[in-house]
Amino acid sequence: MRKHHLVCLACLFSVLYTQAETLIATYTSTFFNKDFQIEASDKNDDNFYVFIQVANKEQDTKSQIRIEGKKMDAFIQALQQLRSQYVTWSKKNGASYKNGASMYDSGVSFPKVTIRWWNSEWIYSFNNSLEPKFLLLNDGSWVVSFANRAKGATNYLSELTVYWIFASVQDFDQVLDKLAPSSLLPKITGK
Repeated sequence: MRKHHLVCLACLFSVLYTQAETLIATYTSTFFNKDFQIEASDKNDDNFYVFIQVANKEQDTKSQIRIEGKKMDAFIQALQQLRSQYVTWSKKNGASYKNGASMYDSGVSFPKVTIRWWNSEWIYSFNNSLEPKFLLLNDGSWVVSFANRAKGATNYLSELTVYWIFASVQDFDQVLDKLAPSSLLPKITGK
């Protein structure tokens, strides 16, 4: 019986170990004037996850966008495309847009992601579409805003709106640099 318990305990620790996330980088959001973390799971064969911390309405709740390793290239390409569009949009005169809508679709398609947040345990919202929008601020400057309302359930239904906002080209460059395979993969594999 004792041997059976030890085997079960060993299996549990093995599952927890393979699900563990490691802090691999931080980035600073100029919009929120705050540092956020980028974490990754250990690479198991070609399977791994990257977790990008994002803001939310609850100040004391940790929220993240989770991207599957096999979707990272498509995610990075979409972020690069969005960066290029931001350069164009940020040169536009915001005053000429004041009379109309202040939010515009980017048209950039991102792979589906999982959004998760901590509420005494991790709550997951699967298969979320990220739909970035160009947002004109009152001061006439442009930002790119990802705002997603996520729903998840454990023993109860939970909802959370997360925000990922890019307010400068440097914001994009910083995140793209941290997610680049040459920067990311050595930290995941330890090689």
